[in-house]
Amino acid sequence: MTILGKRVTGVVLWIAVFRLASAAAEMVPNPGFELGTDGKLAAWKLSATDAIPQQGVASTQGVLVTWADGSAGKGKRCLKMEGKGRAEGDFAIVVSPPLRLLPGFEYEVSFSYRASGLVAESGDRKNYSALVMDLFFEAPKRHIRGCRILTSTNSEGWVRLAKTFTMPSGTEWGQVRLEMVNKYPDSKVTLWWDDVSIVPSDPILPNLAPWRHAGQPNDWRPVGSAKTAWSEDVFHSGRRAVSVTDAGAGSFSGWATEIPVRSDRAYTFGGFVKGGDLNPDGPIGGGAFCLQFLDAQGQPVGQPLISPAVPAKTDWTQVATPKSQPPPEAVSARLTAGLQFCRGTAWFDDLFLTIAETQSQAGARIRRGTPRPQEGIRYSRNLARIPKVCL
Repeated sequence: MTILGKRVTGVVLWIAVFRLASAAAEMVPNPGFELGTDGKLAAWKLSATDAIPQQGVASTQGVLVTWADGSAGKGKRCLKMEGKGRAEGDFAIVVSPPLRLLPGFEYEVSFSYRASGLVAESGDRKNYSALVMDLFFEAPKRHIRGCRILTSTNSEGWVRLAKTFTMPSGTEWGQVRLEMVNKYPDSKVTLWWDDVSIVPSDPILPNLAPWRHAGQPNDWRPVGSAKTAWSEDVFHSGRRAVSVTDAGAGSFSGWATEIPVRSDRAYTFGGFVKGGDLNPDGPIGGGAFCLQFLDAQGQPVGQPLISPAVPAKTDWTQVATPKSQPPPEAVSARLTAGLQFCRGTAWFDDLFLTIAETQSQAGARIRRGTPRPQEGIRYSRNLARIPKVCL
């Protein structure tokens, strides 16, 4: 196992052996096609522009796409594509919104489907009909097709298909594309889709070696107002560590990286810290680690989780952030080794990330037409005394 570019024995990334019935956090909006407004499916679009109503909307190439009844799981709805079997062929494509996926990390994409009328490719390879799921990645000025699931197998019952992929470097986001393709004339194909899912595999903490350009460690970047550097004369093990100096006003500063997270996991980020001539001006009294969960737009979710601080003139000390489960809306976490409102230098080495399985946190939003007390319900006079009440 590698920690900060050093080979060590033992395990730093672990998964607890106990398993609880849970579902991973979902990165795909409206994955089960359950949500909508004004009778139209939320998030998903036909050909990226057309809304999908319950009564359906026709593609320009002969396929009726509807927000239909029926579900592979506990829901009530699904997405349906129904072709006409035109002589010139049938085609439809339904796309998700852009999805924030982190380059270099592994994910699994999966979905459930039913199908009738599919026919395998003809011997002359001129005709075929298929259900296709394409995952496209967006890089500057170009699209990259990175993952495809294709089948011509019919099924009366729901079947689940899945595939793992790694987000390519240089890409910024991904998009799911659900497609019906039918090149057989006079052959009608019907497809049902449900529970489209993308979840990350458990990540390994990026290490700080080998060196990248300009002395910057691999997969880590400086953030905030502090000065960051390599240290070859102060280190806990191996031959080098990193340092953070003089964090002024602003957010937590230092060396940072970002990892994908899922809501059925709990995370702890830590390592060894050595305190130099530190002079804190804020509540964090020295060198520390910070874990901040982020949503699909890269914005902070909840409060940052801070490890115990290692104060001035303190030898190497191991500290870590509290074990914490991401909120349901979190899709990633920013990990930072550094300082906040603190002058002087702290050194960091042998960083680690631990991951434990847990049960997903469930969340739901309830919309009421006119907010007012409901008859027959007795309310507390002081809601502030009731924990976990959101108004």
